[in-house]
Amino acid sequence: MKNLILFSILVLLIASCKKKKEDDNTPNNNTNSGYVTYDGKKMPLTQFFVSVDTVWGRFYNDHLYEYSLLYASSGLKIFHDNYEITGVTGKGDVLLAYFYSDVEPPKDSNYDFVFTSEDAMKLGDMELMIGYDAALDSADTDIYYEEDASGFMKFTKKDAANHVYKTEFTMPKLEAVIEGKHIMFRQF
Repeated sequence: MKNLILFSILVLLIASCKKKKEDDNTPNNNTNSGYVTYDGKKMPLTQFFVSVDTVWGRFYNDHLYEYSLLYASSGLKIFHDNYEITGVTGKGDVLLAYFYSDVEPPKDSNYDFVFTSEDAMKLGDMELMIGYDAALDSADTDIYYEEDASGFMKFTKKDAANHVYKTEFTMPKLEAVIEGKHIMFRQF
């Protein structure tokens, strides 16, 4: 009987230490907080993602880094593995932004908005989706900043090794302050 109890305890310990597979579709469950305000309406954002890829042959040392930021409210459940976002369910608000840097991680600085720019230190694309419904793949309101827009993003590394960043956006009718740990995907 004593051997059976010891064996049961050993099995439970081994089972509890089992590593999660890399390709598990794991929802993001962090405690980040931030907000975006559009036309006076303030919306909380709690899920932070950043993806980095290279744009070869565009800048110094034959490369340029492109960063994709995705910030979402808690109404959305975002699933991911170690490489990318694998699925989204629910309904909520989403802020997307793309910017370029000649170093990785990005420099602490202001990134001026220039629509579809692929130059270092530029914010090249922004979109705010209010009431995004993942099942319908559409939003109640979709604000897409284009060539006639002006503004900037201020980027600050708080703890670069752990992907803790602060981003502040100032665009027409939009302000956002987001600070916390970002889930990082590297595409190179």
